[in-house]
Amino acid sequence: MFNKKVILVLTLFLLSFQVITFAGDVGPAGKNSTDGPDVNITVKPAFGPAPLTVSFDASSFLYHYGEKLSFSWNFNDGSKSSGASTTHTFNSTGTYAVALTVDTPFGLKSSWVVIIVN
Repeated sequence: MFNKKVILVLTLFLLSFQVITFAGDVGPAGKNSTDGPDVNITVKPAFGPAPLTVSFDASSFLYHYGEKLSFSWNFNDGSKSSGASTTHTFNSTGTYAVALTVDTPFGLKSSWVVIIVN
């Protein structure tokens, strides 16, 4: 059997490479946001020391209807960004719930991921 220290190190190693996916819907009246696929966010790394530069990628979220999608990122540290993929540097320690909203033909699709800066 593995001891607790080996399991912790292995867990932290695997977490640094994981794809973090949280999916949800926030549809405005008259639009059914449950249609279409969920938004998946790939994050690397999900935690680390400040300053921490993180890559965010939601480019796997594509519709095949020809409509233009609008991606809006809120890093909850006063910064925002747009586009399917982006990077952001967290300069202060803390736990950040990064939110992504995608405007689709079916309504707004949302997802979020937690970034831990120590």
